[in-house]
Amino acid sequence: MVKKIIGALLIIVVLSSCKKDLTPPVLRHRQEPYTGSLIRTDGYYYHFGYDTHTEGSTMSVLAFFRDGRCLAFQDISIPPESDDDFEYVEQKKFASGGWFTEKFNPYGVFWLEGRVLHLEIPGWTGLYWGRQYTTYEIRAKVNRDGSITIIEYRGQGLRPFWRSITLLFREYHGEIKW
Repeated sequence: MVKKIIGALLIIVVLSSCKKDLTPPVLRHRQEPYTGSLIRTDGYYYHFGYDTHTEGSTMSVLAFFRDGRCLAFQDISIPPESDDDFEYVEQKKFASGGWFTEKFNPYGVFWLEGRVLHLEIPGWTGLYWGRQYTTYEIRAKVNRDGSITIIEYRGQGLRPFWRSITLLFREYHGEIKW
């Protein structure tokens, strides 16, 4: 019995000490400079949500850059004591030394086909064990009023987004640093 317990503990120690591959995934689509005017690059697109688990506000953010890169972050938790949700995200998340200072390169790429916006972004797959980096593809529609509506995403397979989310634009004069 003691040998079984010690054996089980050794297996747990060995499995938990295995290094995970934290190499960012290779994007399939090439980064190309964006020269159009349909997508704004002088700020970010946002959507407010609600997390039923924490019963708090969340914000999803999409930022585009003229060099063809983009950043897409879903469900940034906003603390209840925050006076201004935008200020919290801009100061705590966008600033140098903010939230995304991991070894992982969070930049994706984007391109347009008419009013259809395509994004390929890196992200996580798996929950706890076997968690690794992968890429996701998102298709969205650029609306006439300048907002963006997410239509579908591709992780394991192309499927409709579980609900349409429309992101509005907010000008931002700082620099988003990751």
